[in-house]
Amino acid sequence: MRVRRRWLLSAFGLALVVGLLTVARPAVIAERLAGVTFLSLVRAFGWAAFIAAARALRLALLVGRPLGPLKAFGVVAATQAGISVLPFRLGELVLLPLLHRAGVLGTVRGLSFLVVLRAMDIAALVTSAVVLAIATGVRLGTGAAVLAALLSAGFLFVLLGLRLVSRLARSWRCRTDWRRRSLGQVLMVRRELRLRTGTPLQLALLSGLSLAVWAGIWGQTLALVRGMGIEWPATAVLGGVIGSAVSSALPVTTIGSFGTLEAGWALALAAAGVGTSEALAVGFATHLWSVVFTIMLAILGTPALLRRGLRISRANDPEKAARAITGPSAR
Repeated sequence: MRVRRRWLLSAFGLALVVGLLTVARPAVIAERLAGVTFLSLVRAFGWAAFIAAARALRLALLVGRPLGPLKAFGVVAATQAGISVLPFRLGELVLLPLLHRAGVLGTVRGLSFLVVLRAMDIAALVTSAVVLAIATGVRLGTGAAVLAALLSAGFLFVLLGLRLVSRLARSWRCRTDWRRRSLGQVLMVRRELRLRTGTPLQLALLSGLSLAVWAGIWGQTLALVRGMGIEWPATAVLGGVIGSAVSSALPVTTIGSFGTLEAGWALALAAAGVGTSEALAVGFATHLWSVVFTIMLAILGTPALLRRGLRISRANDPEKAARAITGPSAR
């Protein structure tokens, strides 16, 4: 049943992509894709590198030793490449084997890091939406009230979740079936969350880096739009970024979220008076350029992971390690 549902959602996602491509017209997409000036591409790639660096610092801060910033950059770059090209939303799970290769062991630990990163992204996205609402005419008091309500709801959700885990711990502690095993994994995740976000300073740094990530995505998208000769307001582009982020979370499985991302982008820009066909063409073009940047950064970040694997193989084979140090003449 689950497999059938997945394929149905994939078929719907494929139909969505085809429909949106028809509305956007492939020839117009190609024109927008090739029409970006070289200087704007350099700026956009600079923003992409900034985004990857902010994500790497956030991951290194969250995980701690043995994951340094350089290894974290390799992990982040490869993970984002997986998210950009893999179907069925499998890209996020690439983080787990990459963390293992970087020396961070434990599937449950990896999942806990993934949960924290997603929570940070959601909080930063909500904050960006409130800032956008204030900047586009919503009164400051209303925006502050909305932000306070969202933060209170999130805090209440966390408290209720922790209380539920405590209740399950009391009622399932004597079980010997799958419930006890699942409870043990949940408790390990909770422990990791508390360890990694336990100090106010660390939480503030993680939150600041998450906001920097979304600011970078906005800057990269704006650079590409400006490079196409389009003078949409910066706030409209931010609205499109937020709309695409929300729609890409829908359970419609496509390769790299193509289609779902453009649908949210076009809906958000429609509120700013942008035509659907034009918005979709620009959305597909900016999405394709972001995939190119992501793959380039993954290629640049791969050596950090390969060096890790090389050190492990040499440690397991002293004879290879000696040859690597002294050279072939040592024989």
